[in-house]
Amino acid sequence: MKTTRLTFAVLLALGMAGTAYAAPYVVTFNKDGGTGGTDSVTATLGSPMPAITLPTRTGYAFGGYFTAKNGSGNQYYTSSGASARNWDISTTQPFTLFAKWTANTYAVTLDRQGGTGGTGSVTATYGSKPPKITPPTRNGYTFHGYCSLPDGEGTLYYSEAGFPILAWDLTSSTTLYAKWSANNYWIEFDRQDGSGGTLKQVATFGKAMPDITLPTKTGCTFGGYFTLPGGGGTQYYTASGTSARDWDIAAETTLCAKWETTLSGALDNESLVFSAGGDLPWWGQTVWKRDGQDAAQSGAIADNQNSWLDTSVRGPGTITFWWNVSCESNDDVTRDYLEFLVGGEQVKKIGGTDLAWRKESIAVSGAGTHSLRWNYHKDGGYSEGYDCGWVDIVTWTPKVMTVTLDQQGGSDGTESVTAK
Repeated sequence: MKTTRLTFAVLLALGMAGTAYAAPYVVTFNKDGGTGGTDSVTATLGSPMPAITLPTRTGYAFGGYFTAKNGSGNQYYTSSGASARNWDISTTQPFTLFAKWTANTYAVTLDRQGGTGGTGSVTATYGSKPPKITPPTRNGYTFHGYCSLPDGEGTLYYSEAGFPILAWDLTSSTTLYAKWSANNYWIEFDRQDGSGGTLKQVATFGKAMPDITLPTKTGCTFGGYFTLPGGGGTQYYTASGTSARDWDIAAETTLCAKWETTLSGALDNESLVFSAGGDLPWWGQTVWKRDGQDAAQSGAIADNQNSWLDTSVRGPGTITFWWNVSCESNDDVTRDYLEFLVGGEQVKKIGGTDLAWRKESIAVSGAGTHSLRWNYHKDGGYSEGYDCGWVDIVTWTPKVMTVTLDQQGGSDGTESVTAK
């Protein structure tokens, strides 16, 4: 197509300047992916461009009409559709102007859905892949990318490595949601000298513990599975084998069976009557023991709580027992400790983490009934060790008293007896 640009001087030389007539020229519009708006106009040489309606294009901003693509050449229309210059192209054929488009940018928020770290937001350009991101992390879960809807639903825009998958095709500021899958972990069961039952199981992070069959142990009652022996640490299975809590350890783990015996059996004394209470009671177990069989252990109490073991005796006499403790180390034994009380008065207490069994023999004076108590106490601060106490092999030895029988002038017969 041959075109000619005519200046005013040329027009004057040709005798055309100043005439009342200026030839019309047909101008068509290449919308370059846009739709709607004016398709063509008739321009008058030397006059502003006629009014138009603008085209539209999803995700892009109109930047005017130019003589070449992508905003190259001379501009004849502004982004608002106003004339950018007078028409100055003489042609015998319709002339085409090309739309200029600029891709819009959008703020994209990355909702980590319980994760931490990684990129928090990006700026996405319509029609182009968004920038690479640093993935978040979440304990016990695997990251699978970012989606347009929560719970892994909708369109996936980012891969698990943080690379963009699709060109951005949303036309507003948007939130993308992390997609996570819970990890599975092997759980082994230490039956603590028991037999039978499940040996290994797969637990899913954040989910209830899977079904198991229970072990058995002669003379004992199963009390659940815990992270530490003797019912220490965190409980994950109840005595009936049901889930005590959701799995929350991001590693393969061994759980230990808790076995319970009666208090009198654990303390090796069927003559005394024992009771237990407090925030959580003492119980008979078979892991930590002085006699090689069983012992009583305090309950798994929390800060500022107590767990006590009681009995009563008729005095006078001597109470003998072995005890042990694993708790916060403190020189003055004023924080966490195991204490022994007679008639509500503290007689002795121990603390620390040395796990040494100690034998005590304590005289209980005075006739009548005396209350005896072993109490494990926790303060409101730091915890250390197994955080409990143990008592084993309790013996009560009444004081033997000789009673002389004054016969008051009589003879023969018993002269004295012994009484407890």
